Order: sequence, then structure tokens, then C-alpha cells
Amino acid sequence: MLKDELTIFISSCDKNMDLLPLFFNVLEKQWEGAKGLKIIVNTEKEIFSYKDFDIECPCVCKGMDEKEIFAYPWSTRFLETIKSVRTKYMMFLLDDFFLVQNVDEKKLAEMMDEIRSIKKFGAVYLCPNLPLFPTDEIRGKKYLRKVGDYSDYKAQLIPAIWETTAITDLIKRGQGIWAAEISMRDRSYIKKYKFFSQEEFCHDYTPEFQKPLKENKVFYFDFKMQIVKGKWSKRFIPFFDMLGIRVDYSKRGLIDYDGTEKERVESTMALMSDLYKKGRKKLDRYQWRHNYFIPMLSKIKWKIKGWFKKNPKKG
Repeated sequence: MLKDELTIFISSCDKNMDLLPLFFNVLEKQWEGAKGLKIIVNTEKEIFSYKDFDIECPCVCKGMDEKEIFAYPWSTRFLETIKSVRTKYMMFLLDDFFLVQNVDEKKLAEMMDEIRSIKKFGAVYLCPNLPLFPTDEIRGKKYLRKVGDYSDYKAQLIPAIWETTAITDLIKRGQGIWAAEISMRDRSYIKKYKFFSQEEFCHDYTPEFQKPLKENKVFYFDFKMQIVKGKWSKRFIPFFDMLGIRVDYSKRGLIDYDGTEKERVESTMALMSDLYKKGRKKLDRYQWRHNYFIPMLSKIKWKIKGWFKKNPKKG
């Protein structure tokens, strides 16, 4: 049964407790089967429950004061909390990424069959934010597209189904969430885990909940529907209205994107498309140089400089 091999893991924090009732309200409407799965909510000290969902809050910071919690690294809290996951696979979610379409249980079962067949499976991303680089179709796989071995941010913290041992292997203790993501990206270039995406990235900026359903897609998350600088994205308004969910936006305020990220994405896609047309091998070489070789040389350089600072020449 699915509950024996998949756990839902929600990355949250005490200050975002106002998001969780909305998150689970949406989850209940969009994925009835989620009630049959174990759900781990990663908070510091706050415990959360919702109707008949099987929710556990390990609260690994329980007993700490505010100063100690502030100094406790995100990645350490994550790795301590993830010890409560007992299944081979886990679905990593964030408290401000809402499921915007219904989940087809038959498609999910087929997707899990494909995941089980992959040796050294790392993750399959459920959000169209990744990859900016082209992905490859896999013969015999309907729901998985291969992410290039040296794609930028091949490993990152967006909604995904992970093999639990892979994400714990890539995340280092003692880091904040942004440092942890950069570190896991760099480590993913050395490790042999395989990464996938539900679909090829596209230029369509229509909200995910307004798009037609796709045959090869199971989970629908919208990377532009999230909390930005502590405020609600304006994209949430028509979505919550559609579901009949009332939200007091005045408590956090509203924010809109200014379009610069669209320009950045499109310029990157133009470059990648040009390289892709000239041959995949050239693209792979470009990615290897940009995402692995140059960062490794930079790290070696700074390690050497650091060594000389610690061991100055004696006069």
C-alpha cells in the first residue's frame, strides 16, 4: 500500500502556523488519498492537527528558548525531524506551495511504479520551476523526464518526491535553508542519484490551476503562488475564490511579481535552446563546465587561500 512506502513531509516553522489550516483545507479538497498517508510537519515547537489527517509534529526544538531556536540551523532541524520518516520515499512540500489541481489516484499509482523501477533514484520534481535546462524523455516512462546530470540546481528544495536516503545524504547539518540548498546542489553533481521532472519547462505563465490537465502529470504546484517577502502572491486570490476558501489577506498583505524573473527565465531558456539545437553533447559540456568544473576550481582556490591565512609564513 502507498502508506507503507510514502510519507508527506511539510517544511514549515512556528511563525507560519497561520498557513497550515489553509494548506490542509486545500489538500483535503484536492487529494482525498492524502488522509491515508503519514504526514510529518516540521516546526520548531508548535503542534498542529487537522481533522482526520494523520499528522505528527516531532518538534525537535522543544525545550529550547527563543535564542537557542534562532541559532539552531535549519538543516539540522530538518535532518532531526526527518528521522520520523519511516518510508522509502517522502514527498517534500513547503507550507506555501498549495496543490492547485485534483490528484488522480490511478495516475499516482502508475507514477510510483515508474519511480520504483529507477536505480539510484533521487527525486522527481512536482513544480514547473525546474528545470530551466532541457529535460529528456525516457522510453517507457510516462511521468518522468530526465534532468541533465549537470543541470543548474539539479537538487533543490521545491515540491518533489524523494527517496528518503537521497535527500538526507545531500543535505549537510549546520546550515540555513539557502546555504543548504546550494550545498546540496553542489553535492548532487558528485553523487550518482538520478533526478527527474514531471514535465519540460515552458514559457507559459498562466496560473497552474487555470491550465488544462495533462495526461503525463500527477501533481500541480505553481512556483509563482507562494509567500513572497512574507506576503501573499496576488495569484492566490482567484484560486482561493474558486475553492470557496475565505482568506484575510490584510494580515500578511499582497505582493505581485514585477516581471523581471520572467525576463531572466526567458533569456536563460534562449541560451539553452541555442545550445540544445547545436547538439546535446555540447550542452552537456557547457553544463559540466558551468555547474561543476568552475565551482570546484573556485572552492579549491578559496581552500588554498584559507589555508595560507591559517598558516602564515613565519618571518
